[in-house]
Amino acid sequence: MTLGRDAVFLMDLRSGPPRLLARAGLAAPGGGWWDGGVLGCTPLNDSGDAVFAYGLKPFEAAELKGFAKAGLYRYSRARREASPVVVPGVTAAPGFGVLQSVGQHPTLNRTGEVVFPGVVQVTGASSGRGLGQALFFAHPSGAVVKAVALGDVAPGGGVFDYLVNPWINDAGDVAFGGHIAGEECISVPLFGPACAESIYFRTAGRVLRSIAHQGDLAPGGGAFRWAWGPVLNNAGHLVFMGELPPPTGVGAARGIFLHNGGTTLAIARPGDIMPDGRKILTVNPGSIMGNYSLNDRGDVCFTAALENGESALYLRSHRTMELVAGTGTGIPGLGTISSVGDLIHGGALNNRGKILFWAILGDGNGVLLLTPPR
Repeated sequence: MTLGRDAVFLMDLRSGPPRLLARAGLAAPGGGWWDGGVLGCTPLNDSGDAVFAYGLKPFEAAELKGFAKAGLYRYSRARREASPVVVPGVTAAPGFGVLQSVGQHPTLNRTGEVVFPGVVQVTGASSGRGLGQALFFAHPSGAVVKAVALGDVAPGGGVFDYLVNPWINDAGDVAFGGHIAGEECISVPLFGPACAESIYFRTAGRVLRSIAHQGDLAPGGGAFRWAWGPVLNNAGHLVFMGELPPPTGVGAARGIFLHNGGTTLAIARPGDIMPDGRKILTVNPGSIMGNYSLNDRGDVCFTAALENGESALYLRSHRTMELVAGTGTGIPGLGTISSVGDLIHGGALNNRGKILFWAILGDGNGVLLLTPPR
């Protein structure tokens, strides 16, 4: 926004203009004032309800020691309003006193169950500062319960000391990122003292599995420096970002990977030649969870940085890759796309194969685009 802070909107293409859900400077439900912006994505379920984490004033509170001060909010389509799920310093965190704040990327499923990262007071967290980040469920009834806690035993041994980026499906399964105490802590630019994660999966029956661990061999060659950003569908497919050792002089070499039925395969990696004849330098150059998506059919879309400063959005469907749009794509009545590779461009992919994404045109203007079903 021109105010210098991002805002959250809900747009129903059938019923008119966007509806404002949250913006810095407005009073927040549950108390306080919104500030600092939205933390991560704002997922929407099939009922039209949404959940989001939004900063509160003061956004950089000294007592949080590097974690942002934020609350968690649920938007109800039926009531057409947002209500508080977590109020920092007030909402109880079983086993940890009260929640001090919430982290980025909460998600919710069809039943309205939410999984989110919560900042709590602990001992032995990776920050070494008395605060750490665990994962919690927020039930539609309002009850908050532990999902995965700091100190829980991880598959293969060791204990978790940092947890982040959860994703829940309609069955109640959860994919998430976690770091193991004592392993190399690769610093990443998240709120709070954060270590780069590995990917784990927790069934609704509480069985934990490791999917992609720091140092594991990566499909297509090399080893994962780390893996992050899991997205989970209702069929049990899991998509994630894998950081690979970059060539000399290259800042990032990131691939996108799919785990299904106990097997992980590479969807796209640096160096791959795409169907339009262009070569990938890195997947998801903005390094944002909102730049790739997975639907229940197992289709995957993602952005990629290409040679010659170009970028593109691709779709993998039924094991076939196709270009959706990218540098040089003409949009009737609007102009030609210059880039889809900077920061958050999407897209969001639904079960009908529609893709919602952001593009920069040749004149420098940005536009939100929606594809037909595929």
